[in-house]
Amino acid sequence: MSDYPLRIVPTPTKPPEPAAGTMPAPPAQAATDQAKLTELRRLLLTPEQQQLAEIQQRLNDHRGRVKDLSSALPDAINARNRQDEALTAALTHNIGPALKLAIKHDPSAVIEAVTPVIGPAIRQAITKALNEFVQSIDETMKYSVSAQGMKWRIEALKTGRSFAEVVMYHTLLYRVEQAFLFHKKTGLLLQHVATPTAASKDADMISGLLTAINDFAHDSFKTTHEQNLMKLDYGDLEVWIEGGTAPVDLAYIAVVINGNAPEGLRTEVLLPALEAIHGKQRAALLAFDGDTSPFDLSRPHLEDCLQAQYRGKSPVTEQPKGFRLPPTVALPLALLFLLLCVWGFFNWRAQRRWDAYLNKLQAEQGVIVTEQGHSSNGLFGPRFYLEGLRDPLANDPAALLPAHNLKPADVASTWKPYHSLDPTLVLARAVRVLEPPPTVTLNVENGVLKVSGDAPQQWLETARRVTRALPGVTRFDESGLLTAEAREQFKLKEEIEFASLYFNTGTAQPAPGQAAALQKLTQQVKRLFALASVTGKQPKLEITGHTDTEGSADFNQRLSQQRADRVLNALAASGVERAQLHAVGLATKFPLRTEQSAEDKQLNRRVSVQIAWQN
Repeated sequence: MSDYPLRIVPTPTKPPEPAAGTMPAPPAQAATDQAKLTELRRLLLTPEQQQLAEIQQRLNDHRGRVKDLSSALPDAINARNRQDEALTAALTHNIGPALKLAIKHDPSAVIEAVTPVIGPAIRQAITKALNEFVQSIDETMKYSVSAQGMKWRIEALKTGRSFAEVVMYHTLLYRVEQAFLFHKKTGLLLQHVATPTAASKDADMISGLLTAINDFAHDSFKTTHEQNLMKLDYGDLEVWIEGGTAPVDLAYIAVVINGNAPEGLRTEVLLPALEAIHGKQRAALLAFDGDTSPFDLSRPHLEDCLQAQYRGKSPVTEQPKGFRLPPTVALPLALLFLLLCVWGFFNWRAQRRWDAYLNKLQAEQGVIVTEQGHSSNGLFGPRFYLEGLRDPLANDPAALLPAHNLKPADVASTWKPYHSLDPTLVLARAVRVLEPPPTVTLNVENGVLKVSGDAPQQWLETARRVTRALPGVTRFDESGLLTAEAREQFKLKEEIEFASLYFNTGTAQPAPGQAAALQKLTQQVKRLFALASVTGKQPKLEITGHTDTEGSADFNQRLSQQRADRVLNALAASGVERAQLHAVGLATKFPLRTEQSAEDKQLNRRVSVQIAWQN
């Protein structure tokens, strides 16, 4: 259908002409008639015009036509399929090329669709073929070197058959070679399976033969249709038929058996298979109309019927009486077997020891095994070889050999040196290089070498310089370490901050006996600053002056500042750098004691020193 819009234009209607011989109507009358005619035309034609407009709009609406077609398409396809096969034939010509094109461009979708069906079938077929092959090999090998085997080899040469076929012939108890599934009501063959070696003929012909024999038995012996043919014998072959009873009486199984099968095969294999088929495909059996494709699902159950059984060993009567291997043959064979067993045991034990040694070696810190295996000259030299990396501080791999019952001569090893970043080995390396005194403790955490304890300043300076080149150490943390100089500096700080200088009432003159205290303070401060050049901790002193509560606040403020300045000047005069000193007066703030006596007031008239470390 064309996508061009369809327009339906109504044919214009000509006004009727006046009849011959009549006078035309007056203009007013003509206009009135024309108006009536137009109204009559509107009343008569408007509904049809609206319908035509709707039809035109619907025909021009592409999406609407697609929607209408999609709603009617399933019913149309079903209706056409009920008439004939023309639609199926038409779709077949298009689906085939489309499927080939889809597989060519993206085969994964088709693979995913068929894998759940094909995969199990392939696995089952391979498993069955392997089982039959292994069983055939087992039986062949069992008799290949025996006297009976030699006899059967001669038979194989005479008959032209393979030795394996002769062995199978003599050791086979029975084998189900073919299995058929028949529809009981029609006698038609539904499914057929056979072993790869079975001489299978036309399955439909066999089906017709069995159906004819069954019908002949019913007609000749006046049996009921519930009674079925059970067994047919033909030479070494037997045909067993299992028809079952209600509710498993819609189909029956026939199997072709080579040999003498036990009766348990019927109850333990055939009947359960028939019951399973009825359980899964009863609806298909009831609705059977000649199409056997639904019964492909019954193949696994029929294949389960293809069983075989062999003799556990050849009967004693088949072996020559008194047969023994000559001692000249038996003794070397036994000795060879014993040597092989001993050789295998020692190899197994050596491999276990080697595996244990490798596991231990790979758990060692600072040892990395890059290549290992069996040496090519294992009979005349080392049996194993090792290659890898080893930290000089790691355990010697050769020292671990005796613990696993291995000798150094058994292993050819090649180790290349490297520095391990394992914290244990990094710590061991630091201890070896720095040689810390007994009072120093080292520890490594996340690449940081932490030192704690007491150490000489000279050792600390050496450690600071050497740790920069230590593999595995990213930072040196000495915050927990105290040198003798640093400890002395901290002790001086505590003594200076604990001491005070006392003054007379109302003056900035030190009290009697404070001259010696001031001299001691000066010496301590000078020593404190001298140690700073060694420890790197530069002190800064804050000198604070205090007064008692006597006097006015302004007077006490000035007096406390004077007292602090007096001490600052004394320290600066002794050589202490004035920039590191700071004096402040606090008057009566922060008294040492509450003033209840003259002694309390004397203690509050003082100068104290506080020390802070500069970065």
